[in-house]
Amino acid sequence: MSAAAPVAFALGKDHALRAWQQQPAPITGVFTPIRKDVGYFTGRGGTIGKERITAKTYTPAHTSGDAIVAFDQANVVHMGDLMFNRRHPVIDRPAGASIKNWIVQLESIHKAYSNDTVFISGHNNTLLTPLAKRDDLLNFRDYLTALLNFVGGLIKDGLTRDQVLARRDVIRGFEDYGPLVASPLPAAFDELSAPK
Repeated sequence: MSAAAPVAFALGKDHALRAWQQQPAPITGVFTPIRKDVGYFTGRGGTIGKERITAKTYTPAHTSGDAIVAFDQANVVHMGDLMFNRRHPVIDRPAGASIKNWIVQLESIHKAYSNDTVFISGHNNTLLTPLAKRDDLLNFRDYLTALLNFVGGLIKDGLTRDQVLARRDVIRGFEDYGPLVASPLPAAFDELSAPK
């Protein structure tokens, strides 16, 4: 993202879209670790010009500290690490991730905004821009559900953790994500295998 993009968001959706359109393709997200000693709470925000900017937590999901940043007047929401658009996610179980709750959080965000909202995914397939639609949230929710079902089926079939982690299948219905990569498999296996 260019340094000008946050300013464009504050100025309005049209400026934000123009800022993204001027970026060289492909644009992908950047991993930014959350410092445990710096916190925020849902609803905390501020104003730049006429734009109200609000951080809202939706956690646990990717980690135990996930949030979105909403630009209320512009009707733009930056999803951060909560949105991997047509890309296999990184799921940080040691940092408190929960795939099952991530699914719930995506549904909550979907319900909170309209079809007119512009979503910016924190991570996306390199063939896509970071701009996403409201329905893309549900696509990612469905991908996470399919991932759990896929790994759950392998566990039910008796595959070991190492055998599951070695799989590089394409999940049916999610061909645009490509073959599985190593990052989501350990988290899915461990979440499904954890004592209840």
